[in-house]
Amino acid sequence: MAHHQRTQTVEVHSHPAPLNRNRRILASLATAQPTIVYLRDGEVVVYRRTRSLLYQCRYKLSNGEWHRQTTGKASIEHAVTAACDLYDEARYRQRLGLAHQAHTFAQIAHQVLAELRQQIDAGSGKTAYHSYVSCIERYFVPYFGDKRLEP
Repeated sequence: MAHHQRTQTVEVHSHPAPLNRNRRILASLATAQPTIVYLRDGEVVVYRRTRSLLYQCRYKLSNGEWHRQTTGKASIEHAVTAACDLYDEARYRQRLGLAHQAHTFAQIAHQVLAELRQQIDAGSGKTAYHSYVSCIERYFVPYFGDKRLEP
């Protein structure tokens, strides 16, 4: 009859219990994602909306206005880099006298079309406005739609 001897392994920690608890707390803090990050002396703010996976940013333009934009990034490290790049580009464009963000022809055309339709509906527009609307929709937007425009 063979006699099986049970062995029990006991782990011995060389660190006292409070030190282990502190390490667990520090480890959990290292993985916690910040909700708001302030950069460039508070002129760039990176944050995540509650229902979004991507980080957003807002930055102050040289005229004091704040501009909001998505970073398009889900990781805080990449979002910080993207936000700083967006801020630098906007400030550079302002120094050159350009808009802080270039708009496409289609974006501008839709605003113009809305204004033309409003004037047509109010009866204060010229009769040629109907032709303008159809020309813009039929020819200009399909051809120039994705082209970026500068002021």
